[in-house]
Amino acid sequence: MPLALTSMDYCVRKMGTWWKWLQRWTYAAAVLTLVHWAALHNWNGAVPPLSTLAP
Repeated sequence: MPLALTSMDYCVRKMGTWWKWLQRWTYAAAVLTLVHWAALHNWNGAVPPLSTLAP
């Protein structure tokens, strides 16, 4: 959601180099969320978390 809200040209210009920082950390947070979800469900496959996180 943060990437969608800040992907407009106006926001990219206004944020400057911080936009790239936000983009990178958002992807890192998504991967960590996937790992956390898998750990909570005893690593019983990646299909449920991936099917929710993919869209």
